[in-house]
Amino acid sequence: MVALFVELINKIVEELDGDEPSLSACSLTSHSLLLMCRPIRFHKLSIDPVEHNAPISHAATSEMASIIIPHVRTLTLHWSNKIPSQSLDYTLNTILFIGKLTELQLRGRYKAVATSMVVDLAMMESLRTLSIDRLTDIPASIICNRPKLASFFFSIAPAVYEPLVSCITVASLPNLFSISLRVRVMGAVQFPGNIQQFLNGGGCTTLKEINIIFDYDVVFFSLATRNIGPVTNVAAPFTIKQLFSPEIHPQLRSASCRLEVVVNDEKLHRPQRVQNFKNHMRSQMKKLFPNPFPWVEVVSVMIERLEVQY
Repeated sequence: MVALFVELINKIVEELDGDEPSLSACSLTSHSLLLMCRPIRFHKLSIDPVEHNAPISHAATSEMASIIIPHVRTLTLHWSNKIPSQSLDYTLNTILFIGKLTELQLRGRYKAVATSMVVDLAMMESLRTLSIDRLTDIPASIICNRPKLASFFFSIAPAVYEPLVSCITVASLPNLFSISLRVRVMGAVQFPGNIQQFLNGGGCTTLKEINIIFDYDVVFFSLATRNIGPVTNVAAPFTIKQLFSPEIHPQLRSASCRLEVVVNDEKLHRPQRVQNFKNHMRSQMKKLFPNPFPWVEVVSVMIERLEVQY
């Protein structure tokens, strides 16, 4: 395919546009096709650095990176402390050459620790959307004074929330329109003071979208008593209606509350018991959030994930 005429390559790219697997396969087998289709491909890139000391051909990957990197706009980096330093440093050094990156997703595993290179990546001036999932040692500077940042998502340890959001002000995030938070819940739902103040109007008043995920770890569950432990304590300290108040967020158009549950109970190994548990959790959520919010277009309260661990 390398010797094909340019016109024919253009026709192939046009025909395959939208057929992601075929276009990717052809791009890998034909250097000419790779060059021709790069303006419509590679806008989204997901990188999972190898977790073993396999030999890496830097010369081969450098040539490929120089072709692809300038066109990347959305990057997902799967992070792990088990990644060898050689693979990690090379991957990050390559990524830092992306000059027009607008969306970055950092997804940690094994309670991954963010290195200085990861912080540099999160501080790129071109970013409009920043997503940080399960990373530790995140400095507050990644969201302080970021006027171009329009949307962010945080799924981190509760101890990190407070310093991370302490600098959020209207001046530091004047264009923020979307915020998503994952709250780890072991007892009653309680936001750190700064987050609650921010959502209640002490921060940005331009928000159009608020998404909150409650991540529950239910250790004990009894089908006989319908006792679901910490879930029953949600309503008392936390008033969801206050966070979504139209007086505080007049531009709010979309709101979502999601409940994710991990159950550790050997009694839930039967499918019928699992279904009974799901039904009970749904009824509990309806009691906690009984009324729709007429000022919001989309509201969802659901059990998104149910894992039964033995």
